[in-house]
Amino acid sequence: FDAAAAGRPFLSSCDNESEMLDSNLFNFTNFNNTLDGTTSSEKYLYKGLNLLRGDAARKKFALEGDPDIYSFNSLLTAVAKCAKPGCNLLSITDRCLLTMKKQGIECDTLTYNARIQAAIAANEEDRAIQLIDELLASPKLDADRYTINLALVPFVNSGRKGQMLTLMRDFYEMNAGKNNRIILSAFEAFLNTLVKNDEVELAR
Repeated sequence: FDAAAAGRPFLSSCDNESEMLDSNLFNFTNFNNTLDGTTSSEKYLYKGLNLLRGDAARKKFALEGDPDIYSFNSLLTAVAKCAKPGCNLLSITDRCLLTMKKQGIECDTLTYNARIQAAIAANEEDRAIQLIDELLASPKLDADRYTINLALVPFVNSGRKGQMLTLMRDFYEMNAGKNNRIILSAFEAFLNTLVKNDEVELAR
């Protein structure tokens, strides 16, 4: 299972996961006081996470079932878009992953892509590489074109050009003859990413 959700390195320290999940960060009776000093974006993200707790979602929206992986991935994608240098919103991500674990929802490739994107936006390449490696090592998950595009610059910067080229080749071979439109779109994105990051020779 996902390293962060399992409590391995880079997870926010907390002696008790249940205590973390039920902490006052999820009590919006005193929402503004609890999150004093956070940005408005962070406050809305925390509020969104609170709504993804099964009991809250059912009561608020009269749902028959609990939120699913798509619901959590939407929040993590929003976190990635709000992340920036000095503001990685890691605490929100950790709580989201713990809530998913509590509700029996496993991370998928889109979950990882959002987290990798957030790490890159926060200029945390080591963390991004760690997440990419976790995804690549998972027997249940496969890197998609978005994963590969996100991995390009971190892998180049860390001297892993060979592995990057292997990922691109494997993606091509997997899709060749089946979906040429996806291949063209993906490699256009790959080349644009490399050129934007001054890797013109490699792009050639």
